[in-house]
Amino acid sequence: MLYEYMKELGYNDEDIEKIKNTHGLRLYTEEGILKKVKEFNIYFTNLGYSKEDIINITSKCPSIYGHTTENIDSKNKDIMKLGFSINETKKMIRAYPFIYNFSIDYIKLKIINIEKLGYSKKNVIHIMKFNPSILGLDIYTIKSKMIDIEDLGYSKEEIVKIISKCPTIFNHNVNGLKQKMADIVELGYDRKEIIKMTKNFPQLYCLSIEYIKQKIDDLMKLGYKYEDIIKMGKSFPQLYSYSIDAIKDKINELIKLG
Repeated sequence: MLYEYMKELGYNDEDIEKIKNTHGLRLYTEEGILKKVKEFNIYFTNLGYSKEDIINITSKCPSIYGHTTENIDSKNKDIMKLGFSINETKKMIRAYPFIYNFSIDYIKLKIINIEKLGYSKKNVIHIMKFNPSILGLDIYTIKSKMIDIEDLGYSKEEIVKIISKCPTIFNHNVNGLKQKMADIVELGYDRKEIIKMTKNFPQLYCLSIEYIKQKIDDLMKLGYKYEDIIKMGKSFPQLYSYSIDAIKDKINELIKLG
C-alpha cells in the first residue's frame, strides 16, 4: 500500500527506500509511514507547494518525516519571525529543506555569529534568502572561505559587499574561483580588471566560461569587435548576464554615453 501510494505521487524506488529507512521512521510500521506521508503531502500542498516540490523536499531531506506537521508549522512561523516572508521561507525550504533539522535557537546563533564577521543582520537575512545552505556551514568554514576570497585580492570590507551581493559565492571553493579568474584572464582581462569587475558584479564568478564565450560570440555576430566587447565588459560586466535583446539596448545606452 505504501509503495503503491508513493509511486502514484511520483517517487522513484530509490527515494521510497531512502524515506522508509530514514532514522526517524525506523520504528514505524508501513501503515504508520503511509499515514505520515499522507499528512505531510496534505500539509505541504495546503502551503502552496507543487507535487514536484514535495517530492524534491522530502527526497532531499527524508528526516522531515521524523517531525510532526505541527512541529514543521511552528518552525515555519519561527523562521518568518526572523524577517522572512512566507514566500521567502518556501523558497529557502525548496532549496535547502535541511533547515527543518535546525532548532530556531541554532539559526539565531548562526545569524549572530555571521554578524560578528562584519555583516549587518539585514545582510545576513539577505544572504540566507538566496543561499540558505550557509546554515549548514560552521562559522570556522565561513571564516575560511572569506580568507580564501581575501587572498584573491579583495579587502575584508569588499568581501562583505561581494557576498551580500552574491551569497551563492559561498558554494564555490577557492580553486574554482582561481580557475574562473584564470579563464577570464585568457579572454583578455588582467587580474586587476577582474577584481574591479567582480566587485561591481560578483555574479561573474557564477557564470560558466563557456556561457561568457558564447555571449561574446553572439555579440560578434551582431557586428561588434572582440576588443570592443572586452572593453565594454570592463565598465559593465553585467553585460555577460544579459539576454541578447537586453544587451543591444544596454550597448546603445553605453554608445550614447560615449
